[in-house]
Amino acid sequence: MTKVLEPLRLPDQGQLAAARQLVAAMPDATAQQRAEALAQQGLLGDLADLFCPPSQGNAIRGRCVADLAATIETFETLARAVGGEGEEDTLAGAPPTWPELRLRECRVESADLSSLEVGVALHLEHCILPTDVRLLGASFRRQARFVGSEFLGEANFFAVTFAAGADFSGAKFHGPADFRGATFSGNISFFRANFEQCLELKFAHFESDAVLNLVEVRFRGSSVMGGSLSMGCRQFRRGLIAGEDSRDHHSLAGACEQYGELEANFAAQGSPDSNAAKDWCHYRYMDLRRQTTFGRRNPRRLLDWLFLKWCFGYGVYTRRVLFSGAAVLVLFALLYATNGLGLPGEYWSIQYGPDHSRAFTDSGHCLDSFCNAVYFSAITFATVGYGDWYPLHWARLAAAIEGLSGIFIMSVFTVSFARKIIR
Repeated sequence: MTKVLEPLRLPDQGQLAAARQLVAAMPDATAQQRAEALAQQGLLGDLADLFCPPSQGNAIRGRCVADLAATIETFETLARAVGGEGEEDTLAGAPPTWPELRLRECRVESADLSSLEVGVALHLEHCILPTDVRLLGASFRRQARFVGSEFLGEANFFAVTFAAGADFSGAKFHGPADFRGATFSGNISFFRANFEQCLELKFAHFESDAVLNLVEVRFRGSSVMGGSLSMGCRQFRRGLIAGEDSRDHHSLAGACEQYGELEANFAAQGSPDSNAAKDWCHYRYMDLRRQTTFGRRNPRRLLDWLFLKWCFGYGVYTRRVLFSGAAVLVLFALLYATNGLGLPGEYWSIQYGPDHSRAFTDSGHCLDSFCNAVYFSAITFATVGYGDWYPLHWARLAAAIEGLSGIFIMSVFTVSFARKIIR
């Protein structure tokens, strides 16, 4: 049997006008004194608990809210009156103890905040929203929290601006959750949120300070994202996933797990637009796994960072492989052109022809010597081996190392390039 909740009583227009008059008669009073005076006159309705005394712990519990937009507008009117009419940007610059609109275990019958600018902190904690939620183009200047709330219908947050963070931890969405085109700043948490249909984040914009927490996000009761999360590659940037910039091992492991789930999500979508996002998630997953697998002083961690990450881009970025190959070719060419950085002929030499008739430096011209060195480096790197130039002494070891490096780099490049072409 559904529990019948008592309706939330809001001050009417006459009470709001009387509240303004009473506040105007108290120009030297503090915000607390104004709030107490309004409460004594019964001009705050059921919102009095949020103002007397103003603290973050005050909340309205177990009420039925007929219209959330009207409740917000009434609360903001009272908050401005208590803070002092005419004070510029009172709500945005409010202190931490400023009253917050906190509804706990309430039932919100109507939540149409389209194009509404919300200047106060809004907290809907463990509330039930039985109808469609429409916040198209709304703007939250302070924090918005929907912790543990249950959205029974469609949750439309299209083009919403969260200027000071948003918290949907433990929220349950029975219908689609549409955040397309939304703008996020600060901490954005979907920790243990449950989506019966989908979480739409495509074309959303994350500011540089935005940190997204997708730990234990569930779709249809499963922690495997599958194709239920829609998100574009341009949303990803360093610092986006909670914990990836941390020095704590467990935080890094949590971020690594999130990127692994995101990679599986984009792989399941299979669309061309999702491939770039999948590659980025794979890159971040491999880099975070490197940091969590090896200790800070482990040489393997440094080697993986230098070669697997920067030289080969974990097989994701073909350009890095190409540039790495070009760098190896040029560096060995410089080594050949300088006779192993000035080693004498009995230790290092590269001669022409089977009869060893001349060396690189015999031409006497630096440009000719360098061109010959680049040519020899290229055929060695590509393991072509025409047989016109022969390395001798320690130059053989350098040529062998370059040849093996060339085989490995060309193999990685072929695989990475083929992946992009097949897509």
